[in-house]
Amino acid sequence: MRSRQYSISAHTPIENLDYSKLELVIEAIASKGCIAVNKLLYTLKKQQIPEQLSAYSFAERDFIYHELKAVMAIYEGRICHL
Repeated sequence: MRSRQYSISAHTPIENLDYSKLELVIEAIASKGCIAVNKLLYTLKKQQIPEQLSAYSFAERDFIYHELKAVMAIYEGRICHL
């Protein structure tokens, strides 16, 4: 994973995110498999907050979403859909 400042949008201020903590969260979610990850991504895309991410800020959830989305890009076109 990478360490960087992450801007959600032009309207959202950059938060100081704890990337090492978020990387552990991302690894834990990814370890559940691609179907579980896709379900979580789908839930976030619908602007809903999955229970397992309810303790995280919008910026943290957005970071997690984009990191998982990037990881899942390698599975695109393969058998791992909802």
